[in-house]
Amino acid sequence: MGLATRTEKGWEIVNSAPAIAIQRVVKANDSIDLGELKFLIPLTEHLELSDHWFVVQIDETSLDGDDLENADGVSFAHSDRKIFTRLLY
Repeated sequence: MGLATRTEKGWEIVNSAPAIAIQRVVKANDSIDLGELKFLIPLTEHLELSDHWFVVQIDETSLDGDDLENADGVSFAHSDRKIFTRLLY
């Protein structure tokens, strides 16, 4: 869980909480209850929140197939990019 901001080529994660290992096998269309999770995202003194949004990075390993070299991947989920702008009004 972290904060992302725009770059010339798209976006990047600039501040993030330590990763939490879930270590669960999930099949397509499965869901899991992670219970209550708490994240502490470090903020720098001069961070302008209105230029950032929440992003969740999900590191995953595919257990299907024979290509073990390409088994690892990453997915992202994010909030509305203007989530903090709304707080200013």
